[in-house]
Amino acid sequence: MKVMKYLAEQDRKFTDMGGVKIHHSIYPVVYPVGENGWSPVIMFDNKHILAGGQEVQSFVGSPVLVIRILISGTIAYYDSTGYRTILTNNDILSVNTGNEVLQSVLNNADEAEDSELIEIWLESGNVNRKYEFHSNLAKRETGRFYTLTAPGQTEMESEGQKQKVWLGAGSFAQGDNYEIKAQTGGCSVLLFVVTGLVNANTNRLAFRDTAIFCDEVISLEFESAADIFLMVMGTVEINKG
Repeated sequence: MKVMKYLAEQDRKFTDMGGVKIHHSIYPVVYPVGENGWSPVIMFDNKHILAGGQEVQSFVGSPVLVIRILISGTIAYYDSTGYRTILTNNDILSVNTGNEVLQSVLNNADEAEDSELIEIWLESGNVNRKYEFHSNLAKRETGRFYTLTAPGQTEMESEGQKQKVWLGAGSFAQGDNYEIKAQTGGCSVLLFVVTGLVNANTNRLAFRDTAIFCDEVISLEFESAADIFLMVMGTVEINKG
């Protein structure tokens, strides 16, 4: 059965933590997620860490796959295991928290510029802690999708079943058309519009709108120049119209 969930930018839940401003596109979701129509997505946040600000997060018990994609700025990540890294434009850090306590810090040491990122929490049955870092070009050619992390690089495990997670992004011109077709059953596609205006199966998605499509063909028509982010759980075929 086809399921489509949509959340407009203006309907997002907003949390002001002082140095961190968070817009929640998917939040809160009961964990474990069950049949909620969002597939294994627990949380999907668009965060601004203000100049000189930082966020401290604690994960306890249930393993979660946390994916962070930096849109702009610079973020220093470090946690209680001693792992440290620096994220710059379009870098991706994927962390499976495991089933033991993990405290992590996101720090913007720049005193002049804010940093913006996407943060996704996925349900995960994998109790082993794991880190994956992917560096991507800040500038990309217009009119094509770029792989941020390929299937097999990032995967989640729920109820004993492993599911491949593909992350992609791209910049597109007005008039561009694409078709995304599911190749496997139970496939979910999350679409997040960073900038611009996109028509997805007659649904007009604008700045910071979010939609999830399940087991269906998705027709994308770009009504203006746009930057978009895709998360695919399963296997799809993407063709230019």
